[in-house]
Amino acid sequence: KEGRAAAACSVAALKYMFMYSVLQLVSVSFLYNFGCNLSDGQFLFVDLFLIIPLGVLMGETEASDYLCEQNPPRRLTDRRVLYSAIGQGILMLAFQLLLMAYLRNLGYWPPLESIQSQIGKTGDLLDKNELVTAVFLYVNFQYVWSCWVFNLGPPFRKFYKSNKGYAITLYLATFFCAVLTLCPPDVISKLLRMKDLPMSCRIALTALAFVNLGTCLILEVHVNRLGTGSTARGTQWFP
Repeated sequence: KEGRAAAACSVAALKYMFMYSVLQLVSVSFLYNFGCNLSDGQFLFVDLFLIIPLGVLMGETEASDYLCEQNPPRRLTDRRVLYSAIGQGILMLAFQLLLMAYLRNLGYWPPLESIQSQIGKTGDLLDKNELVTAVFLYVNFQYVWSCWVFNLGPPFRKFYKSNKGYAITLYLATFFCAVLTLCPPDVISKLLRMKDLPMSCRIALTALAFVNLGTCLILEVHVNRLGTGSTARGTQWFP
């Protein structure tokens, strides 16, 4: 049981590292296209308060009490690993495209002339406007969701709620991301160089993020059931 749990944990960690890198690469590349970038405080917040705590604690989940007939993935080319990593990646990027289309509809894509003018004056990329703020707030949720869906637990590990430290950190990260999106304190907004957004936009970002979570959970549960038919004894899947 311990060996299976360790193998499943290693694969989950690799998938999380892959997903985190892809999410940041795509979102930052999108911002670069408009002469923008996340601020230093925003990068620090993501690494210090989201990625590191979740990455450290997710491996503390204990092995399942029950053995199932299915073996954990033995190689990274296993179809369960590929379906999960590639499927979640496509799903996350699809929601980022929806976000970008929504922001364009709001008129948050800055004109090329204003970008060239601003960069010409300062020589730096823009890190404080509505576009940067919206992308930062939304992708924060995706960092948390990717860790959540890759570490549900069954069938080789216990349900993630059994890992109290990880579960509390996961819920706190979700709560802080929601607060940061819906009603950020002025001090935090200044430290992270966030632009004020209308409440309708903030609510739309939060709603889209939670729809994103739901679809990711459904996909991951389906992938985890491949080759097992039904769920293993004692298995819970959803939060």
